[in-house]
Amino acid sequence: MDRVQENMNHILKKLDRTPRVAGAAFRLETLNGTRAWTASCGEMTPESRWYIASINKIFLSSLVLRAVRDGRISLEETLTGVCPGEIPEGLHRYRGVDYTGRITLRHLLSMTSGLPCYLSDRPAGKISGMKELELGMDRSWSTGEVLERVLSLPAHFPPGAPGRARYGDTGHQLLNLVIRKLENRPVPEVLTELFRELDMNDTRVIRDPGDRDFVLPRYRREIRDVGKYLSSTENDIVSTAGDLARFLRAFFQGAFWPAGDLYSLMDWKNIFFPFRYGLGIQQFYTPRILSPFGNVPDFNGHCGSTGSLAFYVEDLDLLITGTVNQQDYPQLAFRTAIRLLEVFR
Repeated sequence: MDRVQENMNHILKKLDRTPRVAGAAFRLETLNGTRAWTASCGEMTPESRWYIASINKIFLSSLVLRAVRDGRISLEETLTGVCPGEIPEGLHRYRGVDYTGRITLRHLLSMTSGLPCYLSDRPAGKISGMKELELGMDRSWSTGEVLERVLSLPAHFPPGAPGRARYGDTGHQLLNLVIRKLENRPVPEVLTELFRELDMNDTRVIRDPGDRDFVLPRYRREIRDVGKYLSSTENDIVSTAGDLARFLRAFFQGAFWPAGDLYSLMDWKNIFFPFRYGLGIQQFYTPRILSPFGNVPDFNGHCGSTGSLAFYVEDLDLLITGTVNQQDYPQLAFRTAIRLLEVFR
């Protein structure tokens, strides 16, 4: 057994003793795929299927980026231009001005639209959609319901405001409409075809509210069975650490955007510490002052609110994927990932 595998086994064994973790699975893999290491604990195995949460955003972004690369659409096209008649007036209203018609695909991909988040922003007198999910209050969110909620909320800033970005879920739900218009078929079908292209045989879009054939997410020690929500978005995904590594390899080797131009996607803007957002991708970063005993390299890719992650660490030429499957303590995934990488430094 090599020391990378020994280190992974040791770390996952300790993770298994963490009270809020019922199961976890991680994978390290070289970008060229010649070496891979896996470890798991609790109710999960390295091959377990689990809910990837917001990692789905990089899948949706990839579909749009590929269409831009192929000349089928432009980043500067407006949402209302691509989806005429589908976007209501007043969706983005800031200080009395309706900016809806100025929202571009670039804004949606880069979290710079200023739109309110239908899940995390709280309507007056109500709890947020995210809090509902944390409490186990399951409900569907159709596109119409998303639009209705966003119309009831104030925008945060004008689209493309200099230096501004705000993380949220509304933009990628609107990209559903863009993808459907581009491909002239439902988004789950487009994603399923992508999974087949990449041989992601253990990955699927959740379409049935009764689907239980995966490790359900947890909030503290409680299982969160929110099948109505997951099956209503048309883009929530179940996958494995291995399949996510396949996707990342394709992404960073140029399957969706020219490999020689990937840095153009890395026009980072701060969203909330320690994360930045580029064009369709997210970065986890740790300033050197906060890691005095060793530099923590940047992670580029995406993560999710359940402690799921899928990142390429360019400094080490490594992919890291996995989950702690814990909505109440998602930062544990990054603490674990940093420890897993220490053996390479």
